[in-house]
Amino acid sequence: MTLPVLKVAYGNTVELAATAPIHVDYKDGVINVQRSSIHGTDTDLQFEGAFRQAATDYGLDAGGSVDMQLAQLFDSDIRTSGQLKFNINTQGR
Repeated sequence: MTLPVLKVAYGNTVELAATAPIHVDYKDGVINVQRSSIHGTDTDLQFEGAFRQAATDYGLDAGGSVDMQLAQLFDSDIRTSGQLKFNINTQGR
């Protein structure tokens, strides 16, 4: 599956977009999200992962920085500022 365009905006304060189409593959019960990037208002996020459909096996790599104003996308009453910087590399069940 290919998600050709991903764009998100909240008012005039937050804008995000994938830098390229996001590719997700499915083979032999495994869902693979190919390395992708999302950039926007003070946000630079990279991610990829693999998830086994019939079990709880997974692997996830994600990292970058996220503008905390993104919380307003989920609840307009939240007021936040600053950046969250992170690097996640996990595998397991």
